[in-house]
Amino acid sequence: MKIKVRLFWKVYLTMMIVLFLPVMIIALENIFRDREDRVTGMARFLEWSASKIADDSEQVSDRSMASWIAEVSEQSGLGIYIRRGGKSFYSPGSEHLASFEPDTQRPVPRRPIVSSAGSRSGNTEAIVETYPFGPRPNDSRGPRIPPSLWATLLLCLAFSFVLVRNFITPLLELGRTTGKMQRGDLSVRVSSNVTERVDEFADLGRSFNKMAERVESLLSSQKRLLSDISHEIRSPLQCVQVATALLRKERGSGEKYIDRIELEISRIDNMVEELLTLTRVNEMQVTDREPVDLNELFDPIAEELSFAHGIKMDKIHVNTRNLSVTGDATLLSRALGNVASNAARYTAPDSGIEIDAHPERDGVAIVVRDHGQGVSDEDLDKIFLPYYRTDKARARSQGGLGLGLAISKRIIESHGGVISAKNASGGGLIVTIYLPSPIQPVSL
Repeated sequence: MKIKVRLFWKVYLTMMIVLFLPVMIIALENIFRDREDRVTGMARFLEWSASKIADDSEQVSDRSMASWIAEVSEQSGLGIYIRRGGKSFYSPGSEHLASFEPDTQRPVPRRPIVSSAGSRSGNTEAIVETYPFGPRPNDSRGPRIPPSLWATLLLCLAFSFVLVRNFITPLLELGRTTGKMQRGDLSVRVSSNVTERVDEFADLGRSFNKMAERVESLLSSQKRLLSDISHEIRSPLQCVQVATALLRKERGSGEKYIDRIELEISRIDNMVEELLTLTRVNEMQVTDREPVDLNELFDPIAEELSFAHGIKMDKIHVNTRNLSVTGDATLLSRALGNVASNAARYTAPDSGIEIDAHPERDGVAIVVRDHGQGVSDEDLDKIFLPYYRTDKARARSQGGLGLGLAISKRIIESHGGVISAKNASGGGLIVTIYLPSPIQPVSL
């Protein structure tokens, strides 16, 4: 599974590496250089200390030697081993120095530097050791990180956070603004927190605002133009309808032509109505929501399908499972009626359609299926676009502009729902509508 990593953490970790890595390299370089200097100085100190301890120990009796070595070891922090007259004396934990050989000592981390020297008389040999690179093997404290490195790390953390937050905040603001515009809020603009900055993000924010203003202006002009044209077309259509009615009364011989004129006028009027409906639903915001019984919603839809498309009622199978949704009943009836009408229009002769509603997640899924030819895979997402028709000749004969499913999609989305289509395995088209509404069984 691919894990999504936020841009904030990518940039933040990158800044940490860029800032802290050079500091770590310099610090480690200084530590190793310091260790080399300490090895050289410590070796000379140990040689002098071994000679001093050997001379001083000759003034101590064998009986007091053990306590004397322990006291010197505690004060100096050195491990001490002394040979004198065939006897051995050593501080706690330093008995291993009995096998010390000068040619084999190698100063490495967590291993000691060891040196030996004899007294002036030659009767006593002292071997001493120390750990210049870290704690002794029996020291439970472990290696210690210098406080300066901790301070540097904290400063890098704080500086990187401030810098990255200053970089990411305008991006998040632009992302939120773009999302609102994508959901249809054309009045949204990038806030002054971004546009008043003095960097490229401010330029981007101002450019976005200008683009949003231009898009809002163009769409508003388009809607006004569409509405004006629709109203201008309707006025002469009404006049033609009145004139046709008068002509029918006066001239009975031309009724077949008059019938044709009325049919075409009716089609044009339906087209204008669809255009006006599309304009209204694009600007619509559903605010009043109430429980809508799916049984009451689909009963008149089924009767209309039977009357308008000549489908017998027993061929229209509706199963709403006594469910209800919340929303605007009139708008939902229009949306679901368009989908059902489209299914009835293109289903195969002597076949029917199925409408099934069932609970799904936190809402209701309504599935409408016909038994027609379906549509090509590349057209599945396009059939919900305005004016798009998969079969132009067939759609024209049916008298439509290709707006029915587009209107349904806008109404469903205004209710927070989703509409999609797919081809059925046995032939036909399946349209699924999901409405995120609390499921409320309807009492019979």
